[in-house]
Amino acid sequence: WSSDVCSSDLGEQETGVFFGCSQLTRVTVRGPVLPMAFAQCTSITEVILSQGTGAIGDGAFLGCTGLLSLTLPDHLVSIGRQAFSGCSSLLSLTLPSGVREIGSYAFQNCTSLGTIALGEGISELKLGNYAFSGCSSLTNIVLGAGLVEVGGQAFYNCSALGELILPESVETIGNYSFQGTTSLTNIIFQSETAPALGNWAFDGTSAVLTVPFDGTGYGVENGATGNWATIPAEKVQYSGGAESGYGAWAVSVGLAGKGTAAMMGGYGLDDKVANAFIYAFGNAATNAPLMTISFDVNGKPVVTTPPLVTLAMP
Repeated sequence: WSSDVCSSDLGEQETGVFFGCSQLTRVTVRGPVLPMAFAQCTSITEVILSQGTGAIGDGAFLGCTGLLSLTLPDHLVSIGRQAFSGCSSLLSLTLPSGVREIGSYAFQNCTSLGTIALGEGISELKLGNYAFSGCSSLTNIVLGAGLVEVGGQAFYNCSALGELILPESVETIGNYSFQGTTSLTNIIFQSETAPALGNWAFDGTSAVLTVPFDGTGYGVENGATGNWATIPAEKVQYSGGAESGYGAWAVSVGLAGKGTAAMMGGYGLDDKVANAFIYAFGNAATNAPLMTISFDVNGKPVVTTPPLVTLAMP
């Protein structure tokens, strides 16, 4: 192997002690992993980090193209910049509950990475810029309830990703976070308050954004602000309400107070029954329709208000 000290700009005290070693195939580490420690060790297929490992340094396993299996300890707190960048054979990743920070470019261009799961109990997790960019095989991500920040271009060009659920803990989504996720069909937001949104976060994706029907700040119908106001209305749909599907849609299109969820039928939101009647509270005795709702091809409601009829008094 090469014992040369790595001269890079990733930080101080890089040792690069096993940098470029072509003989290593399996690594077990006890304690912190220093920056660039195993960078370009292309024959490594398995890495096991013990419970004493709290941090993985910048570029620690950069370019380990043969890495297939990675075991991370529960007490791991941080994964440095470019720590596993270019590990193109890595197939799956489970992040432990203790992790708080994933550095910029940490898993960039892990082109075989198909699934990512966050452990239970994660809190205040921040994904750095480009953290998973270029992971072109990534199809499934399970993001835990503690994710608070999605860095700029964090999922840039993750072209196989089909659906993503962002937990209610998310507070910030960076610039171009999902740019180039061309297969993404749906991003589900669970927070009732829209997170801060960077520029062009959804550029280059046709994904529909599913948001809580009574949320604030997401779309035209519920008080969009900042970059959320630039999202076309046809890209936003609303999840179901507590009492009935039509109740949810009624609130999402600004019909609150004009009818009650309890009187809007028991149809589920996904039924998309055309010409479903919504009744006004004051007309409950006669069941006279205040308006009708149908759904367009994107599942968005189309509201039609019948003309008012004036009855002559005797």
